[in-house]
Amino acid sequence: MATLGQRAVSPTRYAAYRIGRFTLDIERKVLLTAEGVEAPLRPKSFSMLLLLAKNAGRTLSSDTIMNSVWPGLFVTENNITQCVHEIRNALGAEGQQILRTRPRHGYQIAVDVVAIPSADDFKTEIEVVDCPKAIPPNAFRVAATSTAGERGDGIAQLTAMSSADRDGHHESATGPGGRPNAMLNVVANRQFLPFNDGVEIQVGPLLTASKNANWPRPPDDLPGKDCRLDGPRPARGADRASAAVVSVIDGKGDQPAALGAPRLSLVVLPFVNLSDDPKEEYFVDGITECLTTDVSRIRGAFVIARNTAFTYKGKALDTKTIGRELNVRYVLEGSVQRVGRRMRVSVQLVDAESGHHLWAERFDKPVADFFELQDEISARLASQLGGALIAAEARRSERAPNPDALDLYLQGMAWINMGPYPAHLSQARALFDRALSIEPDNVDALVGSGCADFWEVADWSSAERGRRLLSAEASLSKALASAPDNALAHLLLSAVKTYSNRPAQGIVEAERALALDPNLAPAWSTIGLAKHFVGHPEETEHYVRQALRLSPRDRLTFIWLGIVGASKLHVGRYEDATTWLMQSVAINPNFASTRFLLAAAFAQMDRIQEARAEALAALALNPRFTIDRFRANPDCDTADFLKQRHNVYEGLRKAQVPET
Repeated sequence: MATLGQRAVSPTRYAAYRIGRFTLDIERKVLLTAEGVEAPLRPKSFSMLLLLAKNAGRTLSSDTIMNSVWPGLFVTENNITQCVHEIRNALGAEGQQILRTRPRHGYQIAVDVVAIPSADDFKTEIEVVDCPKAIPPNAFRVAATSTAGERGDGIAQLTAMSSADRDGHHESATGPGGRPNAMLNVVANRQFLPFNDGVEIQVGPLLTASKNANWPRPPDDLPGKDCRLDGPRPARGADRASAAVVSVIDGKGDQPAALGAPRLSLVVLPFVNLSDDPKEEYFVDGITECLTTDVSRIRGAFVIARNTAFTYKGKALDTKTIGRELNVRYVLEGSVQRVGRRMRVSVQLVDAESGHHLWAERFDKPVADFFELQDEISARLASQLGGALIAAEARRSERAPNPDALDLYLQGMAWINMGPYPAHLSQARALFDRALSIEPDNVDALVGSGCADFWEVADWSSAERGRRLLSAEASLSKALASAPDNALAHLLLSAVKTYSNRPAQGIVEAERALALDPNLAPAWSTIGLAKHFVGHPEETEHYVRQALRLSPRDRLTFIWLGIVGASKLHVGRYEDATTWLMQSVAINPNFASTRFLLAAAFAQMDRIQEARAEALAALALNPRFTIDRFRANPDCDTADFLKQRHNVYEGLRKAQVPET
């Protein structure tokens, strides 16, 4: 029997964690199933699972997770949601049971977790000092140095040195049938190194060998190579603290392939100062910083921190290189130029993978207060950028062979963003339903479902107004129970409450949304609508103008203009009403409710021919609309509101809209 020398100390770190039947391999940064199959996780998802595993049984708040997993980065809670979704997918059918969401508190690993020390953590140094004749004397020297906490479960870094390497001549290191004699095997906490052909190698009381183990054949060029140990996991019922029996494989390519950049990941590069005056550099840098902060509020956005982004200042690198270096999907770049008393800002969103330009915008503003101008420009850009990013992600997700819940959510929102028309809403709802069938508690899909239900009511096209509003409120309330800081959910719940005869509560929800995201322009318009419903239509225009200031080219501009037009129509200011409503129809002629209101306004001004034309166009878009149905579903039942609404009923009759 060969004898090996040994020096060992007690373990101080861990190499892996057992989570139920899964193993979290720290060094390789992979999650392994009981069968040894790698379940893919992005780096941040791995880091989050590791953090939760180290704190098993404890509920960690979102703030704790964000500070640990994304230190120094501007991220939103949706980054956590994406990681949770990916972790649960990797854990399969047990995902929901293992990783629990504690509403309003955080996340928790809810199964037993066992910390596994590596055999290498004992700092064992092994040297063959005597070998049987089948193996040339001193053919191999094996040094197992401590890597616990960095290497995986029972994984060691080994160097095998043949006699040919040492003495300059070759002696066979193979046994019968050409099988290598130096078949190394490590089992954590069992600690044995079996050699072929009946060789038993023992290190003190800890290392023993299996005499007749049928080990897989390693690469032929094993001697002199750095090798990594890997392989299948033990069968059920094996000692939970033991690692897998692993086979020697070549060290080349031992790292898993890099995973793609996260969804909605981007960097805001320092804007370029095109002005002649270098003193204005501070203004240009200020826009970059403000925009970085504002973009980080986009739900789901993964934004590289300002300090990292500014390392690219003044460097002529292409966007593909920057995307690879930072592992982001998108690069936002821009320039600022002062021309006389005006400031021109140009910005473009670039796909970092293809280099294609996805979206561009330019602002030309008079120079007033520099800081106010910075805030206004960054807020406008952030507001429009959100829609551009969702559209880009939806196009990517359409190519996914097996879309997950988030892919389906992005596709659904892209349909809604193209316009809240019945056909689009039907497509979106189907995608949200598919997402919820995959993951019933997915916050984004719940918000999307609530959004689709609400828009069907807003267009007056639904024959199930009450049921749709109840369904929307249920979905949004469930989403907020898990993600109370979801600004979009608060915004939509504000609209639902405003349209279901609770405008005062709607204002509270909209203000909560703005507290979470000051650039959420639709929240301002929703407050304006609610003000109209509670009997203060004179305040509506002010709030809508705030929305227009934040996002003058918003996809919802036609809705906002229509809200002001409706408030003017209700109080009998018909000429003002037609001005606002005609602008709305010019932007979007396919939204039926605005055209019904314009028909009523024209009719009240005795412009009957124009009124009739608008009524026919509206009925073509929504043939189920009748005055009785409109009267039966008032948005608010206050006395002033209902009295003012008679102006609309009368105008619709004059325009020959069907009564029943």
